[in-house]
Amino acid sequence: MIPENLEFRILKKIRLLNLFNVSKKILYGRHKINIPIVGGLGYPNLYLKPNWLYLLVNELFVSDGLTFVDVGANIGQTLLSVKTAEKQINYIGFEPAVSCCYYLKELIRANDFQNCHIYNFALSNKLEQIFLERNNDADPTASIVEELRPQFFSLKDAVISLNLDVLALDASINCVKIDIEGAELEALKGMEKLIRKNRPFIVCEILDSFSDEVFEFTQKRASEVCSFLKALDYSIIQIVQDETTERIISFHQIDTINLIQWNKKSLQLNDYIFFSSTKTEMIVDILAKMSSRAT
Repeated sequence: MIPENLEFRILKKIRLLNLFNVSKKILYGRHKINIPIVGGLGYPNLYLKPNWLYLLVNELFVSDGLTFVDVGANIGQTLLSVKTAEKQINYIGFEPAVSCCYYLKELIRANDFQNCHIYNFALSNKLEQIFLERNNDADPTASIVEELRPQFFSLKDAVISLNLDVLALDASINCVKIDIEGAELEALKGMEKLIRKNRPFIVCEILDSFSDEVFEFTQKRASEVCSFLKALDYSIIQIVQDETTERIISFHQIDTINLIQWNKKSLQLNDYIFFSSTKTEMIVDILAKMSSRAT
């Protein structure tokens, strides 16, 4: 049996993939999606399959015209989940890496996705120049929090951060996804008005500690995220996903987030859903249905 994407695997192995601008169609759920490979950017998208977030989006968005805000858009993993959903969902993505923003626009163009807006900013609680640390052009572990992984990154770029509330988005925002490697606290503080107004579901990755040396720092920030959202009458659910299928296999309503030192199991345990306490019954029913499908 010929391995999947053999031609791209070979080019990548011999370090020639970054010399090509090509596109390949993949099957993503029931949808045929064009995946552009631009100077090597986009290669991981060839292997994307619908995961728990794709299923959750289809459950949370019950009508057309609502908006999904993607904080930390990277190369479009979440964009594909949103734009292949059963409903017509508006998409707003924030991504500080210039190379990723370029690729996101190519992905949107290649698939003629409508109602998509990409902002080349980091989200924080104020407008300022900060630094994005990374190891490559589309590094999914890139962070604006220097203390998160000391001496881990080899590259540093000056970028602009802003607070989301200054944009005064005129949209009915139903869900916010945050995957920004340790910078969740400032991003949430910078969208407090939006949260109070729209009461969106917030799907957020909060990483376990990189090392013993930064454990206290990491745990303090996770606790502050919980305190901030609980003060807005939000509740917390931790989800557990299957390592292979990336589907939800269980979930737990918790009072606060207690981190551990990072290990391989952290990949399945570091995703949380924050939600208005008035929507508890709704989200529990949805997650129960999703987890039952995964077993």
